[in-house]
Amino acid sequence: MKDYSSLQNGSDIRGVAMETEGGKPVNLTLQAARDIGYAFGCWLSEKTGKPAEELKVAIGRDSRITGPSIALGIGFGLKRFGAEAFISGLSSTPAMFMCCAEGKYDGGIMVTASHLPSERNGAKFFTKESGLEKGDIKKLLAYAAAAPDDMGETTGEGELGIDDVMTPYVEGLKKKILDALGLPADAKPFEGMKIIVDAGNGAGGFFAERLLEPLGADTEGSQFLEPDGSFPNHQPNPENAEAMASITEAVIRTGADMGIIFDTDVDRAGAVLPDGNGGAKALDRNRLIAIMAAISDTRCNGLHNLHGACRIHCLARVPLPPLQARLQECDRRSAAAYARGRERHIRYGNERARGFSRELFPRRRCVHYSQAPYRACAG
Repeated sequence: MKDYSSLQNGSDIRGVAMETEGGKPVNLTLQAARDIGYAFGCWLSEKTGKPAEELKVAIGRDSRITGPSIALGIGFGLKRFGAEAFISGLSSTPAMFMCCAEGKYDGGIMVTASHLPSERNGAKFFTKESGLEKGDIKKLLAYAAAAPDDMGETTGEGELGIDDVMTPYVEGLKKKILDALGLPADAKPFEGMKIIVDAGNGAGGFFAERLLEPLGADTEGSQFLEPDGSFPNHQPNPENAEAMASITEAVIRTGADMGIIFDTDVDRAGAVLPDGNGGAKALDRNRLIAIMAAISDTRCNGLHNLHGACRIHCLARVPLPPLQARLQECDRRSAAAYARGRERHIRYGNERARGFSRELFPRRRCVHYSQAPYRACAG
């Protein structure tokens, strides 16, 4: 009997998808991908109460070399179950959630191994309510182990649909920003600002080209925007020292007002600001959490949860005087950050339900605050 339990990584699936010299054996095979797709159909039908033929599932991926084949395999498994499957191509994890939250799809799957090395891959799963939890993944992998063995090695790609989830997601981001600033649809609130992006050769290049530039930002000097699943420049991980050093140096070299760095699937990020003395300061980890707390609400009453097991007062040394003042105004005891989950993600009220629970929402808030004529987020 098949056993896929080793692929569980908490609330995600992760495995070795490509052979490398001296590396671990491949355990996320194309057969595993098909079985996982079939299993997600079983789980989703049970979750929603819908029969297979009424289910619609979108499948996106990051830039990893094995992404297209695994996405197709998952799609073929879903088709074998009887659901409709749509390939979305290069996408971001928040976009895969949003296509479910907005009601277009019953389920979304992001083929990614987040910030892990290029030979790894995996999947994150979503419904219109949220992502799957640890117990859901355990059940899903049990269903995968029991999937039929007659799905074959290949299935015609024409049997799968194709859909673009990124365009409505990007347009939704633009609308969120402009609405928060009280500006019309044709406004360019970031005009006069230089904001550069380091996408780490993952899926985040859209943030510069399709979001910041149309809103008026100068993104010249952005780096590694081209998708390349071999990750030739640095690890696609904002918590990696080499990666943060790269975006920090780029901010100094280009004279940018802000630098933003993403992981491959664009649900983890860090930021860099100039320090006013010819250098730059990384706003990653706890520094970013503290700044977002200060911006969120003067009294920190708007802060629901901060992930990272830190306290706000440890970050009063951020390089922006206005933010330092805001931090001092906060009731630091009520702004304690509680550890929850594996990653440093921020939850602001009901924004999590609208797809901004992870890193893009904090980033757009930070950019708002940096824009001198528009201080709508300053509270």
